[in-house]
Amino acid sequence: MFLCPSLPPTRRGRRALFLWMLKYVAAACATAGVGMVGYSTLLGSAEQKPFPTIKSAHSLVAKHVTKDRYDQLSGIKTKTSGFTLDQAIACAVQFDNQHV
Repeated sequence: MFLCPSLPPTRRGRRALFLWMLKYVAAACATAGVGMVGYSTLLGSAEQKPFPTIKSAHSLVAKHVTKDRYDQLSGIKTKTSGFTLDQAIACAVQFDNQHV
């Protein structure tokens, strides 16, 4: 059973929430037994997505979501709501004025 690494930050700002989401996905990988590096064997190579163009160049997404990290986490969904990394970074990919 997967346990959340900690409660999400409520008043610590957007950066803390974004980093908490990355830790949440990493913990989900570890619980599934695939680790951060080897999860692609679980998904198969056919489901790999291309790295998105991040329009908000000065955002936290552009700073923390690198190609390697995106490749590691792009195919993982949470069990409860099916939330993905693509959904978490959608605003920074779509708009050029986001800071998260």
